[in-house]
Amino acid sequence: MKKLKKQFLAAVLTAVMAVCAFAGTTPVAAATLSAKQYINKMAKATEKLKSYEMKMNMDMDMSVQGKTTSTKTTSTTIAFASPLKTKTVMTMTIPSNGKDTKIKVISYTKQKGNKLLQYTSTDNKTYEKSTLDLSDYSDMLSSVQTTDMYSDLKIVKNSVTVNGKSTVQIQARLKGEDIAGLLAQLGLNGDNTQGTSSDYSSLSPITISLWIDKKTYYPVKQTIDMKDFMNEYLSSLVADSDMSYSKIKTSVTYKNFNKATKFSLPKACK
Repeated sequence: MKKLKKQFLAAVLTAVMAVCAFAGTTPVAAATLSAKQYINKMAKATEKLKSYEMKMNMDMDMSVQGKTTSTKTTSTTIAFASPLKTKTVMTMTIPSNGKDTKIKVISYTKQKGNKLLQYTSTDNKTYEKSTLDLSDYSDMLSSVQTTDMYSDLKIVKNSVTVNGKSTVQIQARLKGEDIAGLLAQLGLNGDNTQGTSSDYSSLSPITISLWIDKKTYYPVKQTIDMKDFMNEYLSSLVADSDMSYSKIKTSVTYKNFNKATKFSLPKACK
C-alpha cells in the first residue's frame, strides 16, 4: 500500500508541475530579456483563459530493495475557469507478477461558494469527497506567482515546430524548496504523519522545458525531469526509505484553449 501511495504521489507532483505553466511566476533577474518577455507574455495570455485541455505522460522507474519496477502514467484534464471545474482521468500501468495491472482514477473538482470540492473515484460509481477553502487555494497560487521559482532561465531554440505550432523553447529550473513547500500546503506530504516540519532548503531543483506558441503565447508542450527532487523529497519525509527512483520523466501537451470539451459532473458529485 505504501508503494502504491508513493507512486500516486509522484504522479500528483507531476500534475502540479504541469499546472505551474499557468502560474504567472516572476523570473529571476539573471534571465535573458527575451526569455523574460516570453514567460511574461505567456502569463498574461493564460491569465484570462476560460478553458483548456491537457494530456500528461509519465515514465517512472522505481527501485525497492534492488528490484526495479517501471510504471507508466497517463492522464487527461479538462479545465474551466468560471465557475471553476475540472475533470481528470488518470491511468497507471504497473507490472505485477509478469502482468500489467491498470489502475484508473477519475476525479472532478468544482467551485461551490468559497469552497473547492474534489471528488475522486476508482470505480466511477462511488466518490470520496474532500474540501479546500478557495481563498487558501488562491493564496497558495499567489505564493507561487510572487516567488522566483524559475532559475537558470534561457532560450534553447528560437524557432521549433511542435504539434503544428511555431514555438520558442525555454529551459528553466524550478526550486525544489518552493515546490516542496507548496505541496506541503496542499497536504501532499507522503507518509509523514507525525506532523513535523521538514527542511526543504537543500532539495534539488526540477529541470523543465517549455515550448510557447510564438503567435498566441500559450504553452504548447512541457517536459519535466524530477528524479533528483523526488528522491530527496521522499527521503526528507521517510527516514531510511528503501525506495529510490532512477527515472521520472514527463511530457505534457496543451490544447483547445477557450474551446475545451464540455462535461457535466456525475450525480454522485452534485
